[in-house]
Amino acid sequence: TIAALNALAAGNTDVEVAVGRRDEVGRIAATVVSFRETILNFARLRRSAQENRLRQERTVIDETIKLAGLLPEEVRADLLADVHEMEQLKSRPQQQSDNVFEGDDESAMKLLGMAFGRISKEIKTQYEKLDFLVDERTRKIAETQAELEDKHKNLIASLNYASRIQASILPSSDDMQTVFPGCYVAWEPQHIVGGDAYLLRRIKTGKDDERAVLAVYDCTGHGVPGAFMTLLGARALDAGIEADARAPQPRIGSVLDAADAFIRREVNADGNAASNDGMDCFILDYRKTGDSSYASANFTVFAQRGEEIFEIDNDLGSIGYRLQEEDAVPAFETRPITLSDYDNLVIVSDGILDQIGGPKRLSLGRRRLLRMISDAITPQDNS
Repeated sequence: TIAALNALAAGNTDVEVAVGRRDEVGRIAATVVSFRETILNFARLRRSAQENRLRQERTVIDETIKLAGLLPEEVRADLLADVHEMEQLKSRPQQQSDNVFEGDDESAMKLLGMAFGRISKEIKTQYEKLDFLVDERTRKIAETQAELEDKHKNLIASLNYASRIQASILPSSDDMQTVFPGCYVAWEPQHIVGGDAYLLRRIKTGKDDERAVLAVYDCTGHGVPGAFMTLLGARALDAGIEADARAPQPRIGSVLDAADAFIRREVNADGNAASNDGMDCFILDYRKTGDSSYASANFTVFAQRGEEIFEIDNDLGSIGYRLQEEDAVPAFETRPITLSDYDNLVIVSDGILDQIGGPKRLSLGRRRLLRMISDAITPQDNS
């Protein structure tokens, strides 16, 4: 029994202990047997732990090799060297010992710790680089945003200035009310400036008499291009009004004829140009003491008489657009009109008809506009 205890203390479990006596020595022998079984269990657990450690080391090595492929080249070589050293350590023959208490995992753990330390350091370095790149990108975005905001301010300032220039060709509210008392004008360009405009010219026809020419027109394009066209349109209409005023028998339709020829000559003379610009226009020759007339180039005008609302006649041709060889030059008819026959005239450009709104984002259109006019107007008392 004493020999068995010495062997077990030395880590040798290959000893047999005889148990058969019923005295004190027999009880000591039984305890030695129990102690031997405990040591054997410990040895089995240790072997299992070693096997698990080996599997985990293999997994760590495999994952480390994968991770090395993602790291920069200068770090990858050092990390792979650590992995190679770990693999060599694993493949080195282990010293055999009968002592279950002996074992040395310290070298492998140190290498494993070094590898993970290197990885942790590199990951920290990569995070720092990423933070730097993010900060740099954020700074550039902020600079770009500031530059865009500055350009946007300059653009808005330029558009506001252009709006003042465009508004200079429009008649004043006082002039409109003087000629057409109680009239209402809504001019709201979508982009600060736009392609819709109107003009009013008062022409003396005698000592105490005058005629007023009102033109409402819608040019090609929106925003700045459309605004430029309104200036050209005003020039074309003024040239036609001046020529008509000198004619022995003024005819308001001739103003649109002249504007059509002017724009086609000055704007669309180049047959190879990509652009093809023109306008639609309603022009009214209003005379307090004489016969008034109008001409309309594809422009919408609604008249209200009592509860009846209808669209007055117009010519479908537009002004100034380039013609194809088979196209005839449009002619614009002068039509008589007596304003006192109507309670209201509603002159609208397609900017109103094409206005988008409602849950379905549909254009307003003629039908909805007519309903709005019907809801808004009140029949006048002509007595």
